[in-house]
Amino acid sequence: MCGSTKLSFLLGAGILLFSRVSFALGLASLYDPSMPLEVLNSTSFQKVILNKENAWLVQFYNHWCGHCIKFSPIFRAFANDVAGWKPVISLAVIDCVDYMQTCRTYGINSYPTIKFFRAHSTIHDRGVEVETSHNLDQLRHQAVDLVDSTDAYRGQRPASWPPFEPLQGVRSIEELWQNAPAKTNTQILVVERNASYIGKEVTLELSSRQSIYVRRLVVSSDSSWLQSLLPRETDASDVHWADLYALHRNGSTTRILRVNEESGSRELVLQALEPYIRVASSTPAPTPASTGLPQEISQVDTSRVYLVDLNNALAYSLRQEVAGHQLLNRTELAALVHFVDILLK
Repeated sequence: MCGSTKLSFLLGAGILLFSRVSFALGLASLYDPSMPLEVLNSTSFQKVILNKENAWLVQFYNHWCGHCIKFSPIFRAFANDVAGWKPVISLAVIDCVDYMQTCRTYGINSYPTIKFFRAHSTIHDRGVEVETSHNLDQLRHQAVDLVDSTDAYRGQRPASWPPFEPLQGVRSIEELWQNAPAKTNTQILVVERNASYIGKEVTLELSSRQSIYVRRLVVSSDSSWLQSLLPRETDASDVHWADLYALHRNGSTTRILRVNEESGSRELVLQALEPYIRVASSTPAPTPASTGLPQEISQVDTSRVYLVDLNNALAYSLRQEVAGHQLLNRTELAALVHFVDILLK
């Protein structure tokens, strides 16, 4: 058997071995279209992501990758948590096992990798890699920072995006209503400390509800000017973390919630806003997803090597490392033949 024929035979046998092991392990996609995210393929990627009014966070993953498997329940929870943010930023995933060429086009070398694609992205955009955090709060805050940056969109700011900047120079409730869209029946006023993310998160949460408008007031060292905008019983200097108010067209004001610290505030805010979201839309308010990992994933002993780890290493070496070389020199070819030969023994 000549060298090239033997190599082809060995590679074919190695890939067959990988396929059988994968089948035995029952590996499957970690995401499906029923989830509040886009499951992309090589054909749909550019159609879905490029030239859109909203920005995208795209996770590039391999369904056999141990890190991807462990991260998947966190990313699914993240997708559920920010499902209401879609007019501004949406989530998507693509499996690099099935669509490797697309992943290579976007410079993916490790998994999972999350990239941010700004609104109005073009075919020349390759996305900006962002941290793959395992903390839901950090993932949300990262998404907020991305869409609130000057690089959040190409060209002009999308007209459908709500304002994130805090109010400045407004001295009365009447002025607030003068600047509100005509369809607005209720304004949610978030009075918060500078480090708080609550106001921006509420803005994103209600971005698809035209009858509700969200504005932020940031409490600074000199907050005396805020007092004229707040209900009489409220002292701006008494805001610990964030206060939420509902301002109505008839001139009445209702305090929705007082948040004294950031920890656990997400759930409290969504519960408090639920009646207003329900009135504005027939879509129910999103329920914060649990951060707990499924038992079979959370109990994995990372100090041990499992069969799936060996399978992953084999898959990566054959489908990524080998496929990434257009040419192999004599030494590399001999090493590859020896490697596959060992696998078959």
